Amino acid sequence: MSIVIEQQGRLVHQFSHQEADRLRRLGCVTTNGLVFYDELSGSDGAWFCLISEPCHTAEDIAQAKREIRRNRDATGIDIGVLEPEELAGEAT
Repeated sequence: MSIVIEQQGRLVHQFSHQEADRLRRLGCVTTNGLVFYDELSGSDGAWFCLISEPCHTAEDIAQAKREIRRNRDATGIDIGVLEPEELAGEAT
C-alpha cells in the first residue's frame, strides 16, 4: 500500500500515484478531494491516512480530518504524501 519514509525529521507514509488512483476509483475520497487509505485497527474502528497532494492546503487537510472524525469510527488519522513525480513512471 505505502512505504514509510523520513520527511523533515518524522516518518510519513508515501503512496504511489497508481495506489492513489486506485483508492480514488474505489471512492476513498473526502468531499473536498483528499484521497484516503483506511485500515481496520480493532473493534474501535479504523486508522486513516489522508494522502496530501501538492494542490491541497492546510485548511483542506483540516477539513478532511473533521469529515473523517465526524462520519467514521477513526482511531487515528495520519497524513501521507505522494511519491515524487519523477518516480511515478518507474513502477512496474
